[in-house]
Amino acid sequence: MGYRTILVHLNDERRCDRLLEQAITLAERFEAHLIGIFVAPQPIIYAEWPGVGLGEVIEQMRREHAAAAERLRAKFNSATKTLPRPAEWRFTQSLLASVADDVIACGRSADLIIASQADPEWHQSNDMDVPDRLAIESGRPVLIIPNNVKLPTSARRITVGWNDKREAARAVFDALPFLKKAEAVNVVWVSPRVGGIDEGDLPGSELCRTLSRHGVKCEASWTEATDSGAGTELLHQAKANGSDLLVMGAYGHSRLREFVLGGASRHVFAKAGIPVLMSH
Repeated sequence: MGYRTILVHLNDERRCDRLLEQAITLAERFEAHLIGIFVAPQPIIYAEWPGVGLGEVIEQMRREHAAAAERLRAKFNSATKTLPRPAEWRFTQSLLASVADDVIACGRSADLIIASQADPEWHQSNDMDVPDRLAIESGRPVLIIPNNVKLPTSARRITVGWNDKREAARAVFDALPFLKKAEAVNVVWVSPRVGGIDEGDLPGSELCRTLSRHGVKCEASWTEATDSGAGTELLHQAKANGSDLLVMGAYGHSRLREFVLGGASRHVFAKAGIPVLMSH
């Protein structure tokens, strides 16, 4: 079992090299077909530009997106030319201001999606950074690459956030290709109750027995949620364990035009300093 088709969403030239480094490493490790995609959002004008026609502004924005796509294509082709399997580049013009629907549609045919953590300081982040929607809506595991930190070369140590819910189960088994190659896996139960857990089997021990049958070297542990929430505690545990990857369920839902994330997921999306694999 492995990832044979990997999609990497490239949307920002500043972060392109970080994403490509991780995507290429995984494509080599799993002998996967790598697809790079850039989706140009539909230009939306929020205010008048004095002395400039609306059509002219929209056309200029389209030219800028097309030029950015061409530069990213050149970087992608150059970086992937030594891969054992030919890589594939895709460019799409969205009909919407957000690029999420187009990336989701492409990602549903992939084994793994790689996307960048959102950058709240980037002026195009609301429309172009969509890791949360990919994780919740694509039906595929999403590997989220953090911004502005040194990235591990491989996932030698992995922390798994486990709460016995559907999303967590989906994430664990979606992450099996990573877990089987790891040197150590820690399955962490974050208890919401003060005073610990009831006597009996440690939560996560049954999961560890299942994973061991796949050859995964893992152990179970538990901790209490802090006042800051389960997301904060999961990141703390991952750091304490020296983990290179966090695996967890993505919790949230879409309601009409409103997209709502759970608290732990929202915190990890924003604050993670290591790659995070999420599934919904």
